[in-house]
Amino acid sequence: MAAADPFRHYLRVRYVECDAQKVVFNSRYSEYVDAGMTEFLRAAGIQHEFAAGPLDFQLVKQTIEWRAPAHFDEVLELSMRATRLGTTSFTVATDFRLAGRDRVIAAIETVYVLVDATTLTKMPLPDRIRRALVDGAAGKATRQFADVSLARRLEGAERDANARFVEARASLDPASGAAWIDVNGTAAMFDGVDSPITQTFGFGLFAPPAAADLDRLERFFDGRSAPVHHEVCPLVDAAHLDLLVGRGYRPIEFSHVLYRRPAACGPSPAVAVRIVGGAESSLWAQTLADGWSDQAEAAPVIADLARVMAARAGSHLFLAEEDGRPIAAGSLSIADGVAILAGASTSPAARRRGAQSALLAARLAFAAEQGCDVAMVVALPGSGSQRNAERHGFRIAYTRTKWARRR
Repeated sequence: MAAADPFRHYLRVRYVECDAQKVVFNSRYSEYVDAGMTEFLRAAGIQHEFAAGPLDFQLVKQTIEWRAPAHFDEVLELSMRATRLGTTSFTVATDFRLAGRDRVIAAIETVYVLVDATTLTKMPLPDRIRRALVDGAAGKATRQFADVSLARRLEGAERDANARFVEARASLDPASGAAWIDVNGTAAMFDGVDSPITQTFGFGLFAPPAAADLDRLERFFDGRSAPVHHEVCPLVDAAHLDLLVGRGYRPIEFSHVLYRRPAACGPSPAVAVRIVGGAESSLWAQTLADGWSDQAEAAPVIADLARVMAARAGSHLFLAEEDGRPIAAGSLSIADGVAILAGASTSPAARRRGAQSALLAARLAFAAEQGCDVAMVVALPGSGSQRNAERHGFRIAYTRTKWARRR
C-alpha cells in the first residue's frame, strides 16, 4: 500500500499523565493513540459511522517501541496513517514526536477489526471505509501552524473557489467576458472591470519570482482594460515584492485571513439554519442581497455577486430563518480539506438576534462532517466580521496586502 502523507494530531502532556520525574507513563501512549484515532476518523469523514452508526471497531493487537521520553507540558505530534488493510482488519501506524522536532520518540502499530456495532461480529471493510482510511485524512491535522504550508492551502482553496465563481459568471453571462488563467499557481481572474473578484489569487506562493510570469498576468488584465491588483500573502518570497515595487505598484488594502479547526457547535434556539439549493437558490441570493439593502451603493453589487455565487459549482448555501422567515444567508465552499466561509449577511431589521452566530456554527459543523480540517474566513482588520470570527475560535493566520499598479 503506497504511503500517503500522514494525519497529524497534537496534544499537550498533562501533569496527571506523568510520574514523579514528570516523564509520561508508558501506558499513556496507548491512550494517546486512542484519542488520535477519533480525530483520524473524524478527519477522514467517517467518525459519525462509528459514533452513532452501525459500525464499530475493536483493538486486537498493539506493538509499542519507546525510544525517548516525553515530559509534562510538552506538545506531542502524532503522525498517523493506515499501513495495511485486510478483509476485516486495518492497521494504523503512529509515530510520536515532540512538536516541531524530527526525532521519533515512540512508534506504535495498532491492528483493529471492523465489527457490527450491535452484534460485535466481524464485518468486511466496505470500499468507502477503505478509501477513507487510506486517503480521507492524509495531510490533514488537528492543529495548524500559520506557516507557508497552511498559507498555500488557504490561498489555493480561495483561488479555486473564485475560479469556479468566474466560470459560473461566464456561463450565466457569456457577454461579460469573464475568464481566468493560471500562471504557475497564481490565478488571474476577470469578472468585470469593477468587480472585487477581478484580481490575482495565490500570487507568489506557488512559484519563484519571475518577471515573465508577472508580464503574463499584467497582459491578461491590460487586454481587458482592467486594473491590475494582486492579493499578496506576507509569507511569499520577498523578491516578489521587489518585482511589484520595481513596476510602480503600491499597497491599497489590508485583510486578515483567519482560520480554525471545524467542529460542531451548539445550535441557536431561536434561529434555524438549513442548506438550500435548486429552486431556493434565488431565495438565498435575495436574502443575502437584502442584508446590504441599507447601503445604497453596495446593494446592487452584492445582489449581482449573490446571483453568481448561488450558481457556482461547489457552493453550499445556508439560510437562517426566524419563525420560518429568512433573515440571513451565508455560503461555504470546500477545496483541499479547507472550508471557506464567505458571503454572509443579515437583513437590517433582524440584526443582533444571533443569525450570524447560527450561520457560522452550522457551516463549521457541516465542514467537520465533510472531513475538512481547517476553516477560513477573510475580514477587514478591526471589523465586526473579524470580532465575530475571533469570538467563535478563529485566529489570525496572517494579514494580506492588496497591491495596485499605478496608472
